[in-house]
Amino acid sequence: MLKELNVEVDQSTWPSSGSPAFPSTFVAGTSVEQIDVLGLLALLGFLTTPTTALGMSLSEHWAWVRYFNAISDENKLKITPGFAQLDPHQKTILSDDFGMAVPMYWLAQKLQLEAVCDGFYYAQRFADIFNVAVTGHGQRGPRKTADFVCVDVQNRWHVIECKGTQTSDAARERQFQHQTQTGQASGAIVQKRTIVFPPASAGQRLAAGLVVAIEGTRRQSSLKVVDPQVRPRKRSAVLQIDEKQFAEAQDPIVRAMTARALIAVGLPTAGTALASPNAFVEMPGRRDESTRRRSRRDEIVRTRDEIARRELIEAENDVSGTRTHEGVRFRARTQTINMPSPTRFDEKRIAKVRITSRLNMDVLRFVRERGFTEEPIVPKEQPILGVHSQLSLQRSGTATAIRFGSLFNVEVAVSRRRRF
Repeated sequence: MLKELNVEVDQSTWPSSGSPAFPSTFVAGTSVEQIDVLGLLALLGFLTTPTTALGMSLSEHWAWVRYFNAISDENKLKITPGFAQLDPHQKTILSDDFGMAVPMYWLAQKLQLEAVCDGFYYAQRFADIFNVAVTGHGQRGPRKTADFVCVDVQNRWHVIECKGTQTSDAARERQFQHQTQTGQASGAIVQKRTIVFPPASAGQRLAAGLVVAIEGTRRQSSLKVVDPQVRPRKRSAVLQIDEKQFAEAQDPIVRAMTARALIAVGLPTAGTALASPNAFVEMPGRRDESTRRRSRRDEIVRTRDEIARRELIEAENDVSGTRTHEGVRFRARTQTINMPSPTRFDEKRIAKVRITSRLNMDVLRFVRERGFTEEPIVPKEQPILGVHSQLSLQRSGTATAIRFGSLFNVEVAVSRRRRF
């Protein structure tokens, strides 16, 4: 279930000397890459699962429910005409989702990534750890925090801003760089600079944009990756991390990865409590809060954390939900989706999709024993969570699994029959 994708890497946008250097795993110019569709949609489901489940969420399965029929049967990565004719709002959502998933799928392998965290949550948690105000960060415009903060197997920290469009290459260039109505520079090349790591640990700062082509047209889908260097404006960085803060500043990415894994295996309250230990997501803005508001916060945390602890204890004692996979005990959750009618996929008729999420039981036990304290998860604790291992894909017949080290894995399988 592989699709071809044109990838353009513009090496001329990297600095001619100094950092960051052009990655040795990148090929300058245009190349044709293979994209595993099952792996792509599994990654999309994981990345779009919120770090806090403030209510019932099907986000981890949304990619399959929504986009299974969106991908063309051609050997090139394209979308079907039906999805190309959606109303503008729905088309924008599709473009944004694919514009995030496809670049991260490619970059995860090329940069040997081991953990990923959305930039907005990273900035929120950083502010909470150090009790500082991260001023001006938002979800739009030049002060929008970058889409993703990532760490690779060599402990280099990367900042990625992703874009997606169904319109044209020119539209992608405008997403990369344009000016606001006030004449301020905006777009991906500005947004990728909103989070800055110490020089000794900093990796790439990339803008990656996808143009999605439509089945039956001559145009091909293409991913473009650049690292344009712009003269930074005063206070252009929303978040500037120094060496003294760096150990604690690794906490948000570990919490985000583990929280998403907990939510994916059916432990939403535990995932939320880990990601938002003092309810800073539910009730942002702790600085100078009133006694009444503080009392309300304490009540939310107390009630939520008690439910989270019960979730974890029940999960550890639930023999029916525990599986041994490749010699490791996992908390497993399987979701089966029956297609409303037989669907063509990769020149085959598919009747059913099965998604299996597995969380290492050692991680579950560690979270329960550590509790939902505000104290940052420091580097010496992180190996216990199994985060530090390269994200990898494993294909087997009609199934693809994405492995996030020994922490978590998700497998997507398809069947031509109503039963697996």
